[in-house]
Amino acid sequence: MRLVKKTINVQQVTNVAKPIRYEDIRTTFLNKNEQYVVVEIALLDENQVIATTKRYEITGDDYNLLMSASPDFALGKPAGEFREVDLWYIIDQIEKA
Repeated sequence: MRLVKKTINVQQVTNVAKPIRYEDIRTTFLNKNEQYVVVEIALLDENQVIATTKRYEITGDDYNLLMSASPDFALGKPAGEFREVDLWYIIDQIEKA
């Protein structure tokens, strides 16, 4: 090692807390044969500018619940289908775990 006097440019990445006001489902991919759903959501600030995105893979018990006619969902939800509100319910359950 040697002592030097140099100045260089470096890129620094810092994390900052950013308030999120909206979540928006951007993409949904359903594979009934393999029994999973992939959901990508955007997290937006108060100006509806995307701060970041998150990806969820709904599998196993979560997939089975999503595709069921469970009373956890709105009355009349048919088995084998889901709506946006059902995805939000499952995403909230995943985040609590």
